[in-house]
Amino acid sequence: MGSLADLTLQDERPAAPVPLDQQPEGGHSSSSGGNRQPHHGAGPTNPMKIDMHAHILPKHWPDLAKKYGYPGWPSITHDEPCACYTSYGGTELEGKAKMLLDGKFFRQVESTSWSAEDRIKDCNTTGVTVQVLSTVPVMFAYWAKPDDTLDLARYLNDHIAQTVAENPKRYIGTPVTCPSYLLCCA
Repeated sequence: MGSLADLTLQDERPAAPVPLDQQPEGGHSSSSGGNRQPHHGAGPTNPMKIDMHAHILPKHWPDLAKKYGYPGWPSITHDEPCACYTSYGGTELEGKAKMLLDGKFFRQVESTSWSAEDRIKDCNTTGVTVQVLSTVPVMFAYWAKPDDTLDLARYLNDHIAQTVAENPKRYIGTPVTCPSYLLCCA
């Protein structure tokens, strides 16, 4: 047995994730129930690769202009072709959506923006072990009324928390904050 100095930080980390399609029934990739023996070599054998800047959105959200009673809010549509798709050679591509800001095209987003499963497939392809999730900055709505910003932040934070709870070995969440609410109303 090696000395304590021989142990690496790897000892505290889980094994590198097994792609979902290669996991045995029950989702465990080890018959030992996840208990690993300490590594006593010179360096980690399965280094983690962490994506510290990963944005996520709910697939759908309410009509925020209607909900809060004033314009300026982002929205998303999955069912309408838009000019942004034609540059890719078609009228619409599967797994893509368009974000609107105050009813005007803002940007195209891919399914990895809302699908935890598609994100995991992408991470498996690129060797990413864990993603730190946060919302897309346009959703912060710092310009909005403080109570509305707080309400939206709760909605987005609940979505991030649910995504992390469903995939705790792959995702860590960072919350949306509400500076306008904190400055005037807390």
